[in-house]
Amino acid sequence: MRIPPAQASTASRLHWTRASCPHCNEVRWLEPGATADGTWCRPCTKDPGRVAQCECCYMTVKAAPLHPKHERHDACTGKFCGACAAHFYRGQLEDGMWNLRCPSVGCTAAPHDGTMALLPGGELLATWRAQLRSAARNVHLQELLAESPELASWAKGGNAQACPSCFSLVQRTEGCPHMTCKCGAQFCYTCGAPWPCGQSHADTLPRLAEPEAVVPEAVAVPVAA
Repeated sequence: MRIPPAQASTASRLHWTRASCPHCNEVRWLEPGATADGTWCRPCTKDPGRVAQCECCYMTVKAAPLHPKHERHDACTGKFCGACAAHFYRGQLEDGMWNLRCPSVGCTAAPHDGTMALLPGGELLATWRAQLRSAARNVHLQELLAESPELASWAKGGNAQACPSCFSLVQRTEGCPHMTCKCGAQFCYTCGAPWPCGQSHADTLPRLAEPEAVVPEAVAVPVAA
């Protein structure tokens, strides 16, 4: 009797077994007939450095991501666990800093919100940072636009966008919305968010948000729901 494909697939899966990788301790599936003979999982085989000793607590753990995979930072060789990296960023946020530094010595690249959100409690840290950044941006643009009403009218007319890092006004003459400021920050020219913004914009003109009367000292620490 021929076994239907759906049942055959189910029967095949029943012979798969689960075992922990001896390098990262993550559970992986073993193919039928395979044995857990000390071999590493595919991610560890491809990148043995994903498991290392944390430079802060000295525990051997899977290193936390400090920068997005699409960004290469050859100068960043830091290895930190998620808890220590989150604690490092939280200390800077408590001091009112939003332009965070990487915990790795010698690395000048700022952490990305999306990468920071992967850390323990990282979503709250990313929210906190975004609030501090927005408040600092508002203060800077208020002062800048108040000094020159003509500049304010020109910028708000779809002619410029503010860099989310140094808050300088940037004008694009042509090209895609992926911008790189003179300070090195990458951002979306349409919405002004750090690149990649994760949004699909139907329009191409920059939307320079009206600065609100908010000061960084008034930003409250976000709490979990």
